[in-house]
Amino acid sequence: MSKLSLDISEGSLVKQNIQTDLILISEDKVEIILMKHKKAVNGISSWLAPLSLALSFGATLLTADFKDVLYLTGEKWQLVFTILLIISILWLLVSIVQAIMYAGKTSVKYIIKMMNEGKENK
Repeated sequence: MSKLSLDISEGSLVKQNIQTDLILISEDKVEIILMKHKKAVNGISSWLAPLSLALSFGATLLTADFKDVLYLTGEKWQLVFTILLIISILWLLVSIVQAIMYAGKTSVKYIIKMMNEGKENK
């Protein structure tokens, strides 16, 4: 490990107590790592919207008395809400899988690990 040399004016006291690794990384690599981190953070919480919709559509189907409105019969409105419930459940399942895939990839330690990748190759 090399020593740190500084040009200090007379009368200044500088002590060196740095026992750490420095990561030298390009701006492009930092940008890519942070974009992946943002995607992971968004992926972790992406299941909330489809869950909310599925609960809303399910509650509507259980409690509503569908009537003929806007040229659609009550049965067709019930079918529309059933289809929306199925779509939101499928979206929820995909979001849960995505959240599981991104689990552990949002921590600071993971970001540092990503920044250290390739360090040994240089």
